[in-house]
This record gives sequence, C-alpha cells and structure tokens, in this order.
Amino acid sequence: MSDDLATTLQQLRDLLAKGVLDADEYAQKLDRLRSKYTPAAVNALLAADTLQPAPAGNTQTIKDEANVGVAVAGHVYGHIFINGKRDADASTLIATYLTQVARLCEVMPLQGVSHERERDDTLRLGLDQVYTQLATTALCDREQFAVADLSKEALDAYLQAHTGAACMPAHRRTTFRSLEPHRTEGMLAEYRSPDLEQTSAADLLQMVATWEGDHLTLVFQGPQIVTEAIAAQRHVVLMGEPGGGKSTVLRYLARHLARAGIEAAYDLAAHLDGWGELGRLLPMVVPLLPLARLLQSSPKNCGTASDLWNYLVDHLQPKGTATGLADAVWAEVEAGHVMLLLDGLDEVAGPLRPPEKSGCHYRG
Repeated sequence: MSDDLATTLQQLRDLLAKGVLDADEYAQKLDRLRSKYTPAAVNALLAADTLQPAPAGNTQTIKDEANVGVAVAGHVYGHIFINGKRDADASTLIATYLTQVARLCEVMPLQGVSHERERDDTLRLGLDQVYTQLATTALCDREQFAVADLSKEALDAYLQAHTGAACMPAHRRTTFRSLEPHRTEGMLAEYRSPDLEQTSAADLLQMVATWEGDHLTLVFQGPQIVTEAIAAQRHVVLMGEPGGGKSTVLRYLARHLARAGIEAAYDLAAHLDGWGELGRLLPMVVPLLPLARLLQSSPKNCGTASDLWNYLVDHLQPKGTATGLADAVWAEVEAGHVMLLLDGLDEVAGPLRPPEKSGCHYRG
C-alpha cells in the first residue's frame, strides 16, 4: 500500500511542478488520499521527504528596457495568478459573454421613455414584440414552376398567399421571370412580368402563353430580406430613416447568434432568413457614438484599426472586468468567426457620418 501511495504522491508532485495542478487542486487531492490511506500514512511520506524534488525552474533575466508586467524569481510550482486572480479559460469567457449578449438583446431599450416609467411599472418590451422583417430593394429568386403545370386555380391560390398588404417581406412576391434566357437581337434577355400586385392569374397565364417553347420554367421573385443580405456579404451598411428598425435588426441578429453559440441544438436557419450554411458566429454589438466622441476628443486617434480594437477591448472588458475576454475574442477574429455590428451611425454627427446610415456589419 505504501508503494502505491508513494507513486501517487510523486505523480501529484510532478503535475504540480508542470503547472497542470494548482495549489488548491493539489491540496484537495492530498485530502482525498488522506481519506483513503489515513492522514498518518500520507503525512508520514510527505514528512519523510522520500519524494523526488521538483525540477528546477528556468532562469529569467530582465535587463535594459524590457517591458514586463511581472517578474517571478525562484522555483515556482503551479499556475501564476496576476493580481491574485485566476483567469477563466477562453471557452468559459466566451460562453459568459454570449449569455450576456443574449440577455441584453432580449429587451429593447426605449430612449426617452425608460426614465419616465413609474417605479412600480414592470413592463418589459421584448425584442420579439417589436421586431419586424426588413427587406432591401434587391430581388431574389424564390419558387420555380414548370410552365406546363400552371393552372388558373393554382396561380390564384399562389397570388393570394404571396401578395397583399398583410404579406410579410419573406413571403411577398413582386414579380416573375423566365428561368431560361432568350436571344433578342444577338443579346440574352429575360421575360419579366409587371408588379404581381396588379396582375391576376388570368393575366399571368396569358403572358406565359406568349413565351416561346424553349422557356419551360417560371421563377417568382421577392424582396431580399436584410438577414439574407448580411449573410451574403462581408461588409454591409443598413440605410434608412431613423426609427426604421435598423438597430432592432442588429439586436435580433446578435441575440440569435449568441443563443446559437451557447445552445448546441439551436437552429439558426429557422430564425434567420437566408442564413443557410454560414454557421455560428460570435456577435459583437457596439455603439458607434462613444467611439466617434473618442476620436474627436483626441488628435492622436486617427480612426485606425488599432483605435477601433482598443475601443472594442474597453467594450468587452469595461473597467478591467472579464480579464482575458478580449484575447479570446481576438482569437475568434483571426479565425474568421466574429460578426461586428456597429450601431447608431446616424447618431454620429459631422463628417464622420454618411447621410441616413445607421447600422454597419463586418464579418471577420
């Protein structure tokens, strides 16, 4: 029994020396051994100093103008904690951050209203209560139909489901075209319809009847959803009037990306139109106004990438909290797994702001 105990103690000593175990973990494992083998047996081996000494540490020389935050002298076994704090690992920091993002983005802040609420008013305006789909001015191909299979009854039902003021942008269809182009005066062209809101099923069938026999497929088109545009581009600027829902879109996107990062079974494609195979990204929703004020207040800040990153570090680790989070996020940036969402461009005054632009997105 003493041989097994001595071997186990030596293994623990080696793990402590290599930094695999810290002092607290080492002490806990010693307590378990005392419970198993009796305190007297464990303490006797420790007191007899029969264990091999831990290997000597490396020598560190600091001289000239070396810029170091801390120097450690002598033999140190286990982890070194700066300021007496043990940093969480990157995955834990990221998970905590994503949980905070998901929670913060669940509720919409209403400027000019929150300070007027009564003290006993517990109303919380959830994001799902105010979010509505936004569409761009671009068109996307949607459903396809074989021309030979079209009928007035089927087209009547389709137009009723996909046109009208009550139809959401993701379901609205505005025009159609032929899938196969035709040649006219030596150039490729397409048959396109007028606005479907003004087109009946009978009119549509009459148009299709004029097509030549080599046009076999009809494709309906609808507006491109904002999330589709964001998923398709590395850089996007959302433009529109104040109050049009641009900030809400950013919060909606960040919330679902955050939840996908902490819930393994979360289906992003079910919540974000057009997301497809883009996958999970780490969202960073950052207000632009404080950054603009910072750049204007200091002539040394020129709006470089370094200035932006330093601002993001302060956003991620306010007042020195969440130590290590910025490094963890930077690793995700280098891996191309981060979506930066800059909010409030229309609040930035002066030459820093292009007109009517409010939300920026960068995927890196």
